Amino acid sequence: MSARTLDALHLASIEFLRSQGQFIELASYDGRMLAIARALDVPLADLDVPENAVHPDDKSEPLQDRPDQDQAEIGQQTGS
Repeated sequence: MSARTLDALHLASIEFLRSQGQFIELASYDGRMLAIARALDVPLADLDVPENAVHPDDKSEPLQDRPDQDQAEIGQQTGS
């Protein structure tokens, strides 16, 4: 799995804080970031997706109707 630079910095910060005994939850709508966080067993904040929310890459398709393509792509890369 590969993470973008800023995502990697956020994840490294989370791992550091967790190693210091702090409870951290990741809050994100980014499918790639969420998939990597799940692989690292990072707890995820429960975020509600508003009904009128749209995916940032496709302004015409609501988030609820769009499959988590990043998760599927990562599963294919890792053989899951």
